[in-house]
Amino acid sequence: MNRSGRDHGRDRHGPRGGGRYRPSGGGQPRDRGHRRGREPGRDREPGRGAESQGRGYRRDQEAGPDRGYPRAGRGREAGRRYPPPADRRDRRRDQPARRRDQRDEPERARPERAGTPSAPREPTGAAAAPPVPDEITPADLDREIRAELRGLPKPQFETVARHLVAAGRLVDEDPEQALAHALAARRVAARIAAVREAVGIAAYHAGQWQTAMSELRTYHRISGRLSHLAVVADCERALGRPERAIDLYRTADSSRLTRAEAIELLIVAAGARRDLGQRDAAVAMLQVPELTADEAAPWVARLRYAYADMLLAAGRTAEAREWFVRAAAADAEDATDAAERALELDGVTLEEVEETPPEAGVPDEASAGEAATEEATAEEAPTQAPATEPADQEPDTEKPDTEGPDHTEEPATGEPTTGEPTTGETATVEAAVAPAEPAPTPDRPQRLVDAYDLVILDLDGVVYVGEQLVPAADEAIARLRREGVRVVFATNNASRSPGEVADLLVRLGIEATADVVLTSAAVAADALARRLEPDAAVLVVGTEALAGEIRRAGLRPVDRATDEPRAVVQGYGPHVGWSHLAEAHLAIQAGALWAVTNTDRTLPSPRGMLPGNGSLVAVLRTSLGREPDLVVGKPQPALFTAAASRTGARTPLVVGDRLDTDIEGAHRAGMDSLLVLTGVDDAARAREAPQPQRPTFVGADLTALFAPGNELAAATGASVA
Repeated sequence: MNRSGRDHGRDRHGPRGGGRYRPSGGGQPRDRGHRRGREPGRDREPGRGAESQGRGYRRDQEAGPDRGYPRAGRGREAGRRYPPPADRRDRRRDQPARRRDQRDEPERARPERAGTPSAPREPTGAAAAPPVPDEITPADLDREIRAELRGLPKPQFETVARHLVAAGRLVDEDPEQALAHALAARRVAARIAAVREAVGIAAYHAGQWQTAMSELRTYHRISGRLSHLAVVADCERALGRPERAIDLYRTADSSRLTRAEAIELLIVAAGARRDLGQRDAAVAMLQVPELTADEAAPWVARLRYAYADMLLAAGRTAEAREWFVRAAAADAEDATDAAERALELDGVTLEEVEETPPEAGVPDEASAGEAATEEATAEEAPTQAPATEPADQEPDTEKPDTEGPDHTEEPATGEPTTGEPTTGETATVEAAVAPAEPAPTPDRPQRLVDAYDLVILDLDGVVYVGEQLVPAADEAIARLRREGVRVVFATNNASRSPGEVADLLVRLGIEATADVVLTSAAVAADALARRLEPDAAVLVVGTEALAGEIRRAGLRPVDRATDEPRAVVQGYGPHVGWSHLAEAHLAIQAGALWAVTNTDRTLPSPRGMLPGNGSLVAVLRTSLGREPDLVVGKPQPALFTAAASRTGARTPLVVGDRLDTDIEGAHRAGMDSLLVLTGVDDAARAREAPQPQRPTFVGADLTALFAPGNELAAATGASVA
C-alpha cells in the first residue's frame, strides 16, 4: 500500500491491488502527494490512480491496475512500518504459545453448515458485523456495484452496500476494520464478485495473505477477470513461497491481462527472483521494452522505480540513481518516492518538519479568518432544503429482484468455514469468530450437493481403485445425474486417454463419455501448445495416451533427445524406466522445457500404495538439480479451473481422497472440497492437516453428497457422514 510500490517489506514495488468499493462522493479525502500529516499505510499496496478516489469499489477495466484505490503512504516509510513476514513470524514466536485446543478451536467448531458454498473461512479477527455510520447510504456506492447487488432483497442490498462503502473508506487508515465490514457483506452475499473482491483487497491491506488469495481467486473465477493476479502472487511471496509467485507469472494467460496488469505481475515476479537471491535475474526480468515507454501512465513510473531498486540491490548504484531520476520524471502523480531515493544516493537527506500547533485558546490568523468567513456565510445563506438523493440513485419504489440468483446467500455463521476456502496457500486461523445472525434464506439448501452447480470427481480412490469400483460410487453418480447435477471426472493419471477412462467407467457400470473426462495429460498438452510453435517436437516420457494428447494439441511426439525436442513432458507409465529418464535428462539439460503432468508420489492399487509419477519426477529433479518448469496436475489448480471453465460452473465442489493433491488443489482454485475416506487419506490425517490441505467437508464415500452439509465434518473431531 505504500506509494512506491512495496513488496511485503523487502522491496518497495509490489502489486497494486485495484478495487471497486470506494464510496461515491462520501469518502474521506485522501492525501496523494505528501507524506506529512498522514499515517503510512500497510506495506502491501493495492494503490491506484487519483481519478477513482471516492468513486466506489469499481475499477476501470480498460485502464487496468492504474485505477481504483488511492494509496496510503509511500516509499520506505511504509516498508519501515511493516517489516518483512519473517520479522512478523519472529515477533509471533515471542508471544505466549496457545494450547492446541485453543489454536484449533476456530477451525473445529462448525455451527449450522448448511452445505452452501458461500460460507468461506473467515480470517483472524472476524466477528459480528461492525456498526455502519448513519451517514453512509447505498447511494454512496459505485453505480456499477449497486447493479451487481440488485439481485438481493432490499434489506440485504442496503446492508451489503453500506458495509462495502464503509470498507472502502477505512481500507487505508484501518484495514482490520475495513476487513470486518467486508466480511459482514460476504456473510450476506458471498456469491457476488464485488463482495469477494472487497474482502480480498481488505485482507491484503490487513496483512492476511491467505484470506486475500482465497477471496481474490474466487473473485477471478466468478467475474472471469484476472485483475488481481499480481496481488495473489505477492501474497505468495509474503507467505515465503516466491517460487509459486514465479509460477503464477509463467503460467498467466497474458491475453486476459491489461498492459498495466501484466507489468504489475512482472514486478512481483522480479521481486520473487530477488527473494530467492537471484538479483541479476531480477534485473534482467525488468529489462523489457516498456521500461523506456514514452507514456504518461502510472505503471511506467512504477516499473522504472522497481528496476532502479533492483539495480541498487545488485550493487549497481550509478545505474540505480539514473533510473530513480527517470522514474521521478515519469511520476506525474507523485506515486513513488523516486526523487528522494535519487537524492539519498547523492548524499542529500530530506527531513520532515512538524508544524507547531497554535497555543490553546489562541487561534492562528488563518483559522480566525476562516471562522469569520463562515460566520458571514451563515448570516447570508438562505435556509437550505433537505438534501436530495444523488442523481444516480434509483428511486425507492424500485425494489431489487428478490428472485435473483443471490437471493439465498450464505448463513452468517461466525465460524471460519471453507465455503470459498482460505486457499491452497494459507496459514492457520488464529482466533475464534463470534457467531452472527444468519441472513434470511427461506429456501436454504439442506443437502451438501444442493449448494453446488458442478461436482468434480477425482477417479483413483474416489470412483475406483485400480479397476475395481469403490462401493456405492456408481449409485451416487447415477443419482447425481438423475437429479440434473453436472459431473466432470478429473484425474492426475496421465496413463489413460479420456476415451480409455470413459470405457473403464462404462465397464464399471457408470455412464460416461470422453467429453466429461479431464486428464492431466490433456491439460499438459494444451499448456505446451500455448507455449510452442505448431508441430514442435516434444519428448514424451509416459504412455501412448500422453503421446496422443500431444498430437491432438498440434505438436509432434518424439522419444529421443537427438530429435532436439523443444520440450519434455513427463507423465506416469508403468513401463517408464531408466532409458526413458536418461533421454529426458539429456533433452532438459540441452535447454528443453520440462513439463510434468503431476507430482503424486504414490498411487492406490488393489495391492496397496505404489510409486506414482512424483517418484519418477524426483529422479530427474535429483539428477538435474532443479525443479520442473511447468506442473499442471493437482495440486496445481489447472485441472479444476479447466473443468469449471468447460461447463460454465460458478460454484463447483471438488471431491477427492488425497489431501496433498485433490484438497490442496481445490484450495488453490478457490473451490470447496469434500474428502472421501475411500482412498489415500483418512479422517485423522484431515484433522491434523495443515491449513492448505484442510477440506471443507469430510464424508465416508460419495453418498455423503446427499447428506446435510452441516453434518459433514471438515478437519474436526466431529462424526463423519
